[in-house]
Amino acid sequence: MLKNIAGGIIIILTAPFKAGDRIQVENDTGDVLDIRLFYSTLMEIREWVDGDQYSGRIVQIPNGFILNKPVKNYTKDFSFIWDEIHFMLTYDSDWKKAKEIVLRITHEITDNWIDMRLRYVVDPRKRRLVRHLLNEKILEAFDQEKDIKIASVTLEIVGFPPIKTDKG
Repeated sequence: MLKNIAGGIIIILTAPFKAGDRIQVENDTGDVLDIRLFYSTLMEIREWVDGDQYSGRIVQIPNGFILNKPVKNYTKDFSFIWDEIHFMLTYDSDWKKAKEIVLRITHEITDNWIDMRLRYVVDPRKRRLVRHLLNEKILEAFDQEKDIKIASVTLEIVGFPPIKTDKG
């Protein structure tokens, strides 16, 4: 009981999360509904429901967790997270056409960059070597193409809305 009271005070004073934030504590993930002195209440997501959909359950977590468990806050201070979509195509598919379709649709929705992933099966003891060889060969191949550019994590300003001034 004292641990939960101490945790509640720490949560209230330091605000690692607030009502409305999406957090994860160990296996419990959800949107914070309420923070009380003894426990915090979440509207649970995931569990048996795929994606970030509500399961319909309310979870009460004793506040003592804040003393020794990490809190993953998905919405505090930075309102974006990385996500990925995987497409599995057969080897006889026109993967270049599929890539063009994905790039076109993605560009309509976001103006940042595409994070492409290659997944492969490898011997655990050879993973570093195979990864190095693949990276080297792929970068060499990309280097030969004028219309393929490697993106950096720096943000690029792609445009500003028109600015109206008093002078017209």
